[in-house]
Amino acid sequence: MGTRGNAHWGWGLRDITNQWVCEAVNGGVVPLITFNYMLFCTFPSIRRSVRISRRGRAAGIPQGDGRYVEFMGWGISGVLTANIASYLGVSWFGQLNMFW
Repeated sequence: MGTRGNAHWGWGLRDITNQWVCEAVNGGVVPLITFNYMLFCTFPSIRRSVRISRRGRAAGIPQGDGRYVEFMGWGISGVLTANIASYLGVSWFGQLNMFW
């Protein structure tokens, strides 16, 4: 369970600008753990897809452009890292919540 409100925390603390605090306030500890699990489990899956692409290319298996998979893996990892860093000072709101 989260909390019903955060206005009683003190002056100026009503506006939550940290995504992890926002997840905990809105849902509690279970959504916070799930959110962290979702974020940090994506890096191994990106690494795994790039590794599979490289392995197939090294074996001579035609499976499309493997460099495209590597480039997309690098790009998605960079975007995810930037999002994780920005979560310290920005919380998603409105329609961006639907993205996640």
